[in-house]
Amino acid sequence: MLRPVIIAVALLCVSIPSLRAAEAPTVESLFAEGEAAARKGEHTQAIAKYDAALAVDSKAAKVHAYKTLSLIALKQFDQAEKEINQAVSLNDKEYTSTEIAGQHKIAQGDISGGKSLYDKADDLAPTRACTLYTDLPAAPAH
Repeated sequence: MLRPVIIAVALLCVSIPSLRAAEAPTVESLFAEGEAAARKGEHTQAIAKYDAALAVDSKAAKVHAYKTLSLIALKQFDQAEKEINQAVSLNDKEYTSTEIAGQHKIAQGDISGGKSLYDKADDLAPTRACTLYTDLPAAPAH
């Protein structure tokens, strides 16, 4: 009679840590939640999710890059510059970070600098050349 109880307790003890591990959010899940919030225009919530993802892995270049987009949307250009610089420094061969760096420049009125970064992104991902320029935002009016 005691044997089934011991086995049940042992199984419960083994399964509890795996349940906790399954509940822990991942960089990917937090990034997806942040991206979904950003697509709805909820940039403050998106930044909170991106920050949570970066708490899991501070070297997630894609998360830094997409956080930059939300910071641009909120016109927090100084913080956006820090984030995109971090993204590019972590992976300077990724076209997405370079493209977003271009968007940051353009959002600040530096059209020439933005175009230069778009050209560099084009060199990094020649198969995306047509889509890069369709993403180019209109120049801000001065």
